[in-house]
Amino acid sequence: MGLALTSAALAAGTAQANSTYIPPAGSGSLTPSYSYQSFQDFTAGDADMSLPGDIVRQSWRVYLDLGLAPDWALDLSLGYSDVEFEPTGQSQQVLADTYVGVRYKFLHEETSGFAAAVRMGALIAGDYETGFFDAPGDGENGADVTLIFSKQLTEGGLTYDGALGYRVSANPVPDAWWSTSRLTLPLGGGFFVDGRYSYYAGTSGPDIGGSGFSGLQDLPSVQEEVHVVEIGVAFADAGGRYYRAYGAQVIDGRNVGEEETWGLSVTFPF
Repeated sequence: MGLALTSAALAAGTAQANSTYIPPAGSGSLTPSYSYQSFQDFTAGDADMSLPGDIVRQSWRVYLDLGLAPDWALDLSLGYSDVEFEPTGQSQQVLADTYVGVRYKFLHEETSGFAAAVRMGALIAGDYETGFFDAPGDGENGADVTLIFSKQLTEGGLTYDGALGYRVSANPVPDAWWSTSRLTLPLGGGFFVDGRYSYYAGTSGPDIGGSGFSGLQDLPSVQEEVHVVEIGVAFADAGGRYYRAYGAQVIDGRNVGEEETWGLSVTFPF
């Protein structure tokens, strides 16, 4: 997922793809989103390091969630990124990674006490250059499987949703485990607040500057570990549109940028 802005795939715009909600066949939603991410400090292995200035990425992404049949849905996420290393002015304006998947809901809360779904997906690399701290990804092609679950914890109130996934990536990008857990609380009047913790861990690879790392061209192969905390606020209007703003922060990690993220999205049902 790249040293630069590792939490993008964990903390921004993935809620619907990791949801047990399946739209009725032929209906769904379209979600455009914007995010601003930056960092200067990073970890090389477990050592704290710092760049001479900020790396900044602005991203525009659109997400489609479409009901295919009872308990089946298709999701597709396309994006564009503008990344700049501020001290040098080096930048890339590029097509970001594409995510596509199909999910199947196999347990319903009404009958099982909680809902569960499985998602089978693919990651298709964008057209950016790798081998730079400011690369918006690893140039990664891969496939993944995710177990998704949710439960309403209080009547008409607090809900929990989570996901556990494993991705197999083409060399040199390591395979990885990842997970998310989120609590959502309605405040009344259509307003919501939510909090999420996300974790990502590569299964192999060198540390930045360590044995087996010969230069920046090896950045896609490093073993990354990242912990992200996110807080969001949202509003659902009478027409079913869902507006959300969020902030996220990398709180710990290995071979990752200690980035902060701010984002906005609007979901339009159809």
